[in-house]
Amino acid sequence: MNVTCTNTIADAVKLNTTIKNSRSADQIQIHGTRPLNATVVLLGDRSYEGDSRTGTVLRQASGSNLPALLASDSWNGDWTYAGDPIRIAQLTLDGNSSANSSTNALVIRPWLRVIEDLQVENAPADGIQITSVSKNGVGLQGSEVNGHVSNVFVTNSGSVGIHVVDPGNSVTDWSLLDSWVAYPGQSAIYMG
Repeated sequence: MNVTCTNTIADAVKLNTTIKNSRSADQIQIHGTRPLNATVVLLGDRSYEGDSRTGTVLRQASGSNLPALLASDSWNGDWTYAGDPIRIAQLTLDGNSSANSSTNALVIRPWLRVIEDLQVENAPADGIQITSVSKNGVGLQGSEVNGHVSNVFVTNSGSVGIHVVDPGNSVTDWSLLDSWVAYPGQSAIYMG
């Protein structure tokens, strides 16, 4: 499935509608630059891919102050289980921290997740947050294993570059490889 950005606020609705209408195993191709004024909810059993870090840029619209720019369905829906696998690749997430507050650029909660070749910049809060706690504080009743994060560049996060939020020891058995974090507000990588 292809989604071409028109660089307008309506793009957030367009992207969420495309994802909602997709089917298991679909690859959702995102093209161009898009300002987002709503969290993009990533459904499991799908792949989300841009053209390149400079060819696909998802940027938080000024004054939106979203809890997350992109988030997995299990986090957004307050599920007690981790959610199905998701792959995200070849794009840039820009939290637009100069015109927003409290936003995590990417919040992810499924098992068998793959995050690769991403640039995450200017997140008002965390750049990438891997969490066992949902949007409204619901904890996992199982585990969130077998994740893979590689070749990501996280820069200028207001809080933590790559943050594992896991009070229940559910985020285990995953890898973080060949990645860089620059200019975090607090820590480059924090697990707790």
